[in-house]
Amino acid sequence: MRAVLSLGAKKTQDSKEFWEELERVELAAASPYRDDSHAFDKLHQFPGVVTHETILKLHQIALPGRDQVASLYRGQHGHQPTRTIWVGNHEACQNQHVQREMDKFLNWLNEKEAKIGANESMGIQKFVALVHYKIVKIHPFYAANGRRARVLLTFILMRHSLGPLSSLRPSEKRTTKRCRTRKKKNSAT
Repeated sequence: MRAVLSLGAKKTQDSKEFWEELERVELAAASPYRDDSHAFDKLHQFPGVVTHETILKLHQIALPGRDQVASLYRGQHGHQPTRTIWVGNHEACQNQHVQREMDKFLNWLNEKEAKIGANESMGIQKFVALVHYKIVKIHPFYAANGRRARVLLTFILMRHSLGPLSSLRPSEKRTTKRCRTRKKKNSAT
């Protein structure tokens, strides 16, 4: 778990520190929200559940200035690539299944997040690692799924009064090996 996720030692909800951290890992260098110190607080005030709208708002933070097509799930704008999309050695779901898989993912995410701290055996670190694994496995966008997933993790961590991610740059070879192991064991479901 530690190889996948490294949490900052300082607990904070200070949006200035959040933006400094995002810039450090090259996530929000030119974000339209950069000068709005309350941008993340606005997302933090969303109702208790994470929705498709939340994911798309996080997209605006992770990938500022991209066109509207970049913010759509694969298959939503009519473009149907003929190639298979691979995430490591895992084949991502087909375009026509992305919306359904995202619906299932968001249901799972909201159900599990509601149980964090309520005598649930899964702690926040394992939860955010599984969130990352599941959303990257779905690969809902054409590009930058990893960056969007890290912004989602930071969003969840901040909702639980934890600091932003300080680093999430695992070795590709090590990550692929762990994904294969998880797939064989089917232990990340």
